[in-house]
Amino acid sequence: MGRIFLSAGHNLGKGGVQSDPGAPTVLGTTETNEMIKTRDLLVRELEFRGVKKDQDLFSVPDTIDLKSTLNWINDRARSGDVALELHGNAGPASARGAEIFYIDGNPQRKRDAELILNTLIEAVPGLRSRGAKPDTISQHERGLAFCRQLRISSLLIELCFLSNDEDMKLLNEHRDKFAKGLADGLMKWSNQTGDIPDSFPSIDIEIKGQIHQNKGILVNNNSFIPVDLVAPLSIDLTKLPDARRLKHGNIDYVRAIDLQQLNVSVAWDNQIKRLILN
Repeated sequence: MGRIFLSAGHNLGKGGVQSDPGAPTVLGTTETNEMIKTRDLLVRELEFRGVKKDQDLFSVPDTIDLKSTLNWINDRARSGDVALELHGNAGPASARGAEIFYIDGNPQRKRDAELILNTLIEAVPGLRSRGAKPDTISQHERGLAFCRQLRISSLLIELCFLSNDEDMKLLNEHRDKFAKGLADGLMKWSNQTGDIPDSFPSIDIEIKGQIHQNKGILVNNNSFIPVDLVAPLSIDLTKLPDARRLKHGNIDYVRAIDLQQLNVSVAWDNQIKRLILN
């Protein structure tokens, strides 16, 4: 079973390292910030599946440059580990889709790349596939350092086009699905099985003073409520693209504490195990 290393492309800069924000997006944000948000959500998704951070899962610091990133991973990696770097593409406003790069001439790495890309495309409806490509046909004709200079299996993925309105809408409204698709692929690629419980403790939900007939669940000491219960609170979940969501028993749930960002009061009565929302 291999461990997983994740890198959000480019860097924020610090301590003498010049900031490299990457490409700008049509929303006025930067590639670096979009990839960091996606990486963080991916980390949480993997942790939910039982992958232990700083034991089976490592995130490269966001303040170091490419050379330091390669050294950081190589200093910690061991045989069987895998590494994935997240990027956003840039090009004509009409260009769309995700693509992934592997070291040219390596058939196994090509299969690994196809695995990651396919699980991503399956998880994100509307995201187009631009295929798995050898790194020599990227903008760097001599190949990509992340694919060539690590001593473990490594891939670089372009999640979408930052210069395209539809792709950026997909990323911002369905970032959780990007994380899920990538997690699906990474679990298979690294041969990690995770440890997802078959069931979670159920909890009562009180909304505006009324006990709801549907139950929530408690996951790692976090309260989750069915997405269908959000309507009575007049909440638009599209305004919370980074809210933690999960599917369990064919029901979609959202983490209650994230609703505070939209002025929802979230309280917990530990004696009676009840979540209180207003």
